[in-house]
Amino acid sequence: MALSKDTEDRLRDELRNAEIAALMEISNKRIAEITESDCRVAHGAVVKMDEIFSTVLDGSESANEQIDEYFARDEVERGVNISDVLVCMPLNISAAGFVDEALDMARRLSKHFAAEIFLGDSVTILSEAGHHKEAIDQAEDNLKRLPEEAWIHITAAEAYERAGNPDKSVEIFRRALDVVKDRTFRQDVYEHFIEFLKRSGKTAEAKELEERSRKEDRAGKPSVVPMGQINASPGVAYPGTGDKGKQQKIGRNDPCPCGSGKKFKKCCLGKN
Repeated sequence: MALSKDTEDRLRDELRNAEIAALMEISNKRIAEITESDCRVAHGAVVKMDEIFSTVLDGSESANEQIDEYFARDEVERGVNISDVLVCMPLNISAAGFVDEALDMARRLSKHFAAEIFLGDSVTILSEAGHHKEAIDQAEDNLKRLPEEAWIHITAAEAYERAGNPDKSVEIFRRALDVVKDRTFRQDVYEHFIEFLKRSGKTAEAKELEERSRKEDRAGKPSVVPMGQINASPGVAYPGTGDKGKQQKIGRNDPCPCGSGKKFKKCCLGKN
C-alpha cells in the first residue's frame, strides 16, 4: 500500500517531536565523542519513532514499505535519509559503552524496517558485551526467522567465534554461501569468512577461499561448488574479534559516509 498524503503529513507532524535533528548531529560524532547525554537523546528519539510508527501505521507488511517511502520523500527536504542515520546508530551507541540502550534501539528499529540489519546488530551488541548465551539465542532465532540473509549469518558466525565455538562458525559461514544468492552480499560473506580463517591461523583455507571469491566475482555468479566441500578445518582456537561493528565502503574500503569512522563495506553497505 502506497503512503497516503494524510499519513505522510501525520508522520511529519509527529516526527517533529522526535528530536531527529539531534539524532543527526549525534550520527556525525566519532564514537569517542558520544556522551551519556547523546545516548539518552538518541535512545529517546528511537523510542519516540517506534511509538509513532506503531500508532500511525497499521502494522501490516506494507507499513515497512510506507516508512521507506516516507524517508525517501523526507530526504528531499533534509538532504539526508533518516534511515542512513539510524542504520549505524545502535552499533555506535554500543561501541561508546551504552549497551542496554543500543540493544533496545536495535530491537525497536527492527520492527519497522531493515529487520535483518538490526536483528543482526542485536547479536553483535550482545556478543561484544560478553553476553554470549543471549547473543547465541538471538542468533539462532534470527537464523530461523531470516534464513537467507547474509548479515544474519555473518553476525551469528562471529557470535559463535566470540563464544569460543569456531566449529559452529565454520558451519554457519558455509551455510551462508549455500543460501545467499545476491552477489554483493555473497562477497561480504566471503570476506568475513576469510577474515575468520585468518584469525584462526588457517591461511591455506583462507587463500583457497579468496581465490574462489575472486573467480565468482569475476564471473558474476555464485560458485557451483557447494560450500560444504570447502576444506575449512575446524577445531583451532582463535582470539575474539572485538571490533565494534563492521568495516564499510563507497568504494568497498572507503570511509563510510555515515560518519562512523569505519570502512563502508562493514558499516552501511547493503543496508539502504
